Amino acid sequence: MASVELVVNGKEITNNEFVESMIAAVAKGVADSLTKGEGYETAEFVIDGSNVEIKVDCRPVEVNAFVSDMVRSIILGALKPLKGFGEIERVELKVAF
Repeated sequence: MASVELVVNGKEITNNEFVESMIAAVAKGVADSLTKGEGYETAEFVIDGSNVEIKVDCRPVEVNAFVSDMVRSIILGALKPLKGFGEIERVELKVAF
């Protein structure tokens, strides 16, 4: 099972196994799309307002504005139903597969 570290608005969020597996699956889908499915062990996403930083195996992944906006929407959409942090301003998501 993947290991998920999630910080929203500066607060570490712990989730049950189901939620963690869903978040990991979303992150893996995004990372697979960005790397064309090449082998990797980790994916990191930092969303701060409209800015998106992506790293796969600690290497930055450069994306255009369209892809950045799409990744932002996908990650925030997966987190929106979660409770405990109000409006999302900043997300730090690290997943080890």
